[in-house]
Amino acid sequence: MARIEIANFESTLSQVFHGGERLCRELRLTDEEAGYLRRAYPHACIKPLSGPVGGKAWYQVQLASATA
Repeated sequence: MARIEIANFESTLSQVFHGGERLCRELRLTDEEAGYLRRAYPHACIKPLSGPVGGKAWYQVQLASATA
């Protein structure tokens, strides 16, 4: 099982959600990355959109409610 580099992954997340105007994104993640998101952001909604291809799958990631 591959290990993700937390600092690099957090940096990527910061860039993807920069500014806070977009709280929902579609991301291609490994199982390890999706698991990390679930543990690090327990209130996030992380919904698989596809099965894994090449070790990654598409997920809809919503870090916060649009009405919050």
